[in-house]
Amino acid sequence: MNHRRTRLAVFLAAGVLLLSACGGSPGLAALDRAATAQDELPADVEFSPGFEAASVRLLATENGLKFYAAQGADRRTVCLAVVSVEGPGGWTAGCGTLATAGTLVDVGSGPLEVSAALTADGTTAELMESDGWTKVHENVYIREFTAG
Repeated sequence: MNHRRTRLAVFLAAGVLLLSACGGSPGLAALDRAATAQDELPADVEFSPGFEAASVRLLATENGLKFYAAQGADRRTVCLAVVSVEGPGGWTAGCGTLATAGTLVDVGSGPLEVSAALTADGTTAELMESDGWTKVHENVYIREFTAG
């Protein structure tokens, strides 16, 4: 009788493990690649405390702007920095919480004249483009900045 219960418990535990592996966890695959020299965040740009400097990746360069993403030490926070290639001082950044779909971080800045959104893996371009966003990377969308 106890042997039967043990087998049932092992079977149920294995099922739970298999289901959790299939469900997947939110994340940004773009942060999984090895870092290169291009991924170094400019010295004057700062994310909020708690982000992992080693996780910074340059995702795109578009319209004189560079788009960097990073992950927090808690593995649930992601950050987006928009940096002008013109030189120091022209940047904006923000952080948000990982989710399985949609916008994770939305930053905008008048001086840069652009709003940028960092999206979760699998977010469809149609969803973002229907709201006026333009795709510049699998996880980065931009649109003209509007104060609001």
